[in-house]
Amino acid sequence: MTLAQAQSFFDAYAAAFSARDMDAIVDAWTYPCLITQRAASFAFPDRDSFHKNVSSLDGFYVRQGVAKASGTVRQVAEPHDGVAIVEVDYELADASGQRIVAWPTTYTLRRNKTGAWKACFAIADGEVAAWAARGTPLGAKN
Repeated sequence: MTLAQAQSFFDAYAAAFSARDMDAIVDAWTYPCLITQRAASFAFPDRDSFHKNVSSLDGFYVRQGVAKASGTVRQVAEPHDGVAIVEVDYELADASGQRIVAWPTTYTLRRNKTGAWKACFAIADGEVAAWAARGTPLGAKN
């Protein structure tokens, strides 16, 4: 995976969050998949379970005033054919473009049988820490 391919993938992924297109978000992943953070890991066996998770995350983002997501790929490594480790810097902004929160995330992507890149693993420590530092931890009802 080239840097340009990774940036294209994550541009589409961030655009899906901005558009609140949960189907496009879950289509960017392969199943089962895993999202891990320092305190816990969450395995999603199928598309439906992941859809429920990102829909809940979207509700949290809406309550925080998020209107736009962007992601800048910082680094790509392809340790094996068809496997990429991608570091992405995210930023979420309100409708006026003011930054709400930013953080880094590391993903592992795999090329599927049709040749498409799909995420299968993410380390969410950066996002968890960013929201906690803002005083609105992930999962907060506010």
